[in-house]
Amino acid sequence: MKQGIWWVVFALLLAAGGWLFWKQKQAAATSTDDGGDTTGTGSTKTNPTKVLGSDVTTAFAAGKSLYANTAVRVRSGPGLTNIAVKTAKTGELIGTTTGTETVADALTWVKATQGTSTIYVAKNYTYILQ
Repeated sequence: MKQGIWWVVFALLLAAGGWLFWKQKQAAATSTDDGGDTTGTGSTKTNPTKVLGSDVTTAFAAGKSLYANTAVRVRSGPGLTNIAVKTAKTGELIGTTTGTETVADALTWVKATQGTSTIYVAKNYTYILQ
């Protein structure tokens, strides 16, 4: 009898999993956030690509929005001995890139602006959107 109950439980779990899969496919098929025309004007919406600072060897271009890929200290100058003016949370907008980077303390530091202030962040812990 116990073996029969386990087969029933297994069959119910399998059916529930199939139903959830079907619902997700159905929701995805009717979603308006699929990169297609959502404006009705014939334009195509594109999703930006995340470019990790740890993945690129060239400097971030000037004028890009700089985000924290993880919690990271924002400093007053390049290097670990400069004052940490704040800690940016994961996904938080840090500032706007200037196109200038400096190597100090074995890290590449991105120079950015935040309002009227100039700040520096270790590049490995940041990303931009393209």
